[in-house]
Amino acid sequence: LMNQFPKEFSHLEKLANTHLAFSLPSVVDGNYEGEHWLASFALLAYQMKNQNKIATK
Repeated sequence: LMNQFPKEFSHLEKLANTHLAFSLPSVVDGNYEGEHWLASFALLAYQMKNQNKIATK
């Protein structure tokens, strides 16, 4: 949505980056949920972040 409607959704990029940075330590905390589920969501978040960087260049 951010690529289609940059004016309406560009403010969410900073929020998403903050959320990702806050959540990443839980990926390696020794907890199954963090290491398994959060890791898969973290990879998805990085993919989307990189796709957005490519799309906006």
